[in-house]
Amino acid sequence: MEEIAVPGSRIAIIEEFLPGNNTYILKDTILSTVVGRILRDPEQHTIEVVSFNVPLVPKIGDTVYAEITNTKDSIVAVVEIFMIENRGIVHTPFSGIIHCADVSSTYVKDIHDVMRIGDIVRAKVIGRSSPPFLLSTMGLDYGVILARCNYCLSPLFLRDTNLYCKNCRRVIRRKVSSLYLLRR
Repeated sequence: MEEIAVPGSRIAIIEEFLPGNNTYILKDTILSTVVGRILRDPEQHTIEVVSFNVPLVPKIGDTVYAEITNTKDSIVAVVEIFMIENRGIVHTPFSGIIHCADVSSTYVKDIHDVMRIGDIVRAKVIGRSSPPFLLSTMGLDYGVILARCNYCLSPLFLRDTNLYCKNCRRVIRRKVSSLYLLRR
């Protein structure tokens, strides 16, 4: 059965265990500093509390979802990462950048040709262990998964391999993921 600790709760005495992460000693008693799961190691005679509130931070190799918030010099898209696939929604968005060389296996001269401010992208973390994270949209499953029309801001729908605005009746160019959300 899993044991849960709250801050200040008694989890052991120092004769039984040595204090580990997220614990402290008060008068020969080991107490928890966080809300979490109690983890005992009988071989090492240690006890710790694994916090339930460990913040989600992207790692290299993670697939993330982000919104394009800005572009710089037509070669970089600045994004806010709001979700890590298979891990959850981040509580505070992380910044990231997508360089035009990391968008597609084909040459991209101008980042505005393949993504725009407000687009939602699925990308892979390829560099950095702290913000801004370096991202890539290379690969069929990576790229824009939701976008709005450049002209009227209506949602764009995937028709064949292009994005289409039903309102303006225009074909809009983007680096589209095979997982694009709105289909005709």
